[in-house]
Amino acid sequence: MVHIAVIGGGVAGISAALEAAGRGASVTLYESLPHLGGRAAGVGSLDTGRHLVLSSYYSFLSLLNRLNSLDQIRFAPLQLTVIDKGRRYQLPFQFGSLGGQWAAGLGLITRSFLSPNQRTSSIAALARTLVSPPIEPDDDTLAGDGLLRRFREVGSATVEYVFTRFNWPPELVRKLGRPLALGIGNASTSQLSAGLYLTALNRVMTDSQPRAGWVGGERYGSVLSEPAAEMLPRRGVKLRLGEGVRWIERLGDGWNVVSTRADCFDRVVVTVPPGRFELFHEIPETQPLMDAGKMMRGRGILTVRTRVYGPVSAHGPITETDPPHAVWFCEWHPEGGVLLERCISNLDSGAKIDLDLTKMAFAQHAYRWFNAKVNEDDVTVRFFPDATMTLSPGVLRPTVRQAKGLYYASDISATGLPATLESAARAGLLAGKLAATDI
Repeated sequence: MVHIAVIGGGVAGISAALEAAGRGASVTLYESLPHLGGRAAGVGSLDTGRHLVLSSYYSFLSLLNRLNSLDQIRFAPLQLTVIDKGRRYQLPFQFGSLGGQWAAGLGLITRSFLSPNQRTSSIAALARTLVSPPIEPDDDTLAGDGLLRRFREVGSATVEYVFTRFNWPPELVRKLGRPLALGIGNASTSQLSAGLYLTALNRVMTDSQPRAGWVGGERYGSVLSEPAAEMLPRRGVKLRLGEGVRWIERLGDGWNVVSTRADCFDRVVVTVPPGRFELFHEIPETQPLMDAGKMMRGRGILTVRTRVYGPVSAHGPITETDPPHAVWFCEWHPEGGVLLERCISNLDSGAKIDLDLTKMAFAQHAYRWFNAKVNEDDVTVRFFPDATMTLSPGVLRPTVRQAKGLYYASDISATGLPATLESAARAGLLAGKLAATDI
């Protein structure tokens, strides 16, 4: 039996441990925090799994299904709502039983904010985008061969180039295109944002399943952390919660993992963020990974939320065209009322947040756009520094297979996908498979 250590209990770690154990390996998972979920767990609440609206979370949804918690997701017809200069526009991607490009085309045809000529040119631009979809790396490319540890440059096109290339009508770009790219991308560069835009758009256009959804409630534990803590031991995974790893070193044909004690394993899956790369102890093969880590930047996410009552209805995600390109979430609260949240991504991790000003602006916007009367004393502001790691343009991303028996799985080792939870789940799934089956 192959003995595998999984370092990190976030989405990638949970996914890797489940996959490896399911293939007959003996798995031990280390997590320095007292609970599973990692950066995705926050402090007892989901942030931001409601990005399921992108219709792109195949691997993450599969993970939740394996954890028997998929039924915690509320699915709804997919649509994009945009606030532009105080006006709201909606573009649905689901019409009855129709989904994918047919529903998207109907959505463009029926939108009153576009003239007939603009609707025609918008559908043509959509068709051109579908004909030239982005190329995502396959599993063999992501895995690497243990020698070629990096596989792909970060994007080569700007958002402006994308819209020009596919001849998107300026009116549609102004109302829908730019906020979609910047709102979902959480990217620090227009190159990254363009790549994420194309990938997400292609996924949404071609997916016939109504995958839009959000978590029914505020507690993230009901979806990921608690089900994982219950399911992993049932699958034979040994959990070492609250036990951080100090370093990893090669030991003959295996690996020595040092935490509160030293243990030997045949293979190791590492899922830690770049700031923890120092745990690789004199392993030459990981040098390119550590070099790439030095060029990564953590970007912060600010969430402002409250529960409101009255005539406010739940509409799902809503993006803003004006800076800072925030995304609003209006969803039914399981205990009554509507959970209203504004999420601003791509912030400097060292940003100083003015709590009073943030709450006041939130209350003003909520009243202006949703007719929601917000008591500032009931508003919760949370800032997640380094919630998302981004690479600078030109930096090559790492593969999953770093060396013989050593694998790296995170949201930066499965690129081409529009969100970190999906990337981490996909990379973890591949790392767990390789760790259990590599010869």
